[in-house]
Order: sequence, then C-alpha cells, then structure tokens
Amino acid sequence: MSRIARFCIVAALAWQAISPAAMAQDPAAVAVPLRVKQVDGKSVSGTISGWDATGCTGDFGRVEWSDLKATDTNRVLRKLVNEKDPAQMLLLGRAVLSTEDGQKLGEATLREASRLAGQSREAVDAARAEGMDASRRAAERRVRAA
Repeated sequence: MSRIARFCIVAALAWQAISPAAMAQDPAAVAVPLRVKQVDGKSVSGTISGWDATGCTGDFGRVEWSDLKATDTNRVLRKLVNEKDPAQMLLLGRAVLSTEDGQKLGEATLREASRLAGQSREAVDAARAEGMDASRRAAERRVRAA
C-alpha cells in the first residue's frame, strides 16, 4: 500500500473519530439529570440518555442546544464533554454559540478550546461559523413558529 493511500486512510479514520456525529453518546454511557427552561418558556426535566452536536435526548424527548439559554447549554454540556478533548470543547463552543444569547460565552469557550494542544485556528473558526449559522437557523425557526 502506498504512503499516500495509508495517509488517506489514517486521515479519514481520524476525521471520523473527531466528527460531531461520531461523538453521539451511547445511551448506556450517559445518565445526566436535566432541568432547564427553554427560551420559549417550556420547562424540561428528566435524565439525558444520549447527546450529539445539536442536542440531547432522554425521557423528556429531544431538546436542541439552540433552544436553551447559553448558560444552561454550557452547564449541561460541561457535564457531558471531556474538557481535555479539543474536539469536544469545540463542540461545546459551537453549541453555546448556537443559542440566542450565546455570543459572549461561546467565544470564551472557543478561546478555551483553542488553548488545548492540537487545536488548529481553522477548526476553531469552523466551529464558530457553524455555531453562528445554527443560531441564525434557530432564530428563523422560532420566528416561523410564532
């Protein structure tokens, strides 16, 4: 096998390992209590059984991170992510930025993520762009629902 082919395989495996979809948690591995109020005023409480880059599921159904206040998203996700893992900290920053009031806290979280070893500026910028785009889409969804 050529060096280029080996490099491509290793790169693909590494990308799959750090992609947000790969971070979705096994329900047996997660049991974090959730008690929050969504931005629309609806209270949500229960136990988280799984989570991914855009939200969490549990006995309460599905909740999107962008439907919570930034402080709640930050508090809940910090119980779920490994704060020493650069990819998971980028996911945290992206999720906080996706909230309607998450600009300041999300930027602070991305700065924290950028200080971790192995974090590229491009990855931080991509997480920032994804978070801001998710925030915009959530705002549009709330306007349509009103």
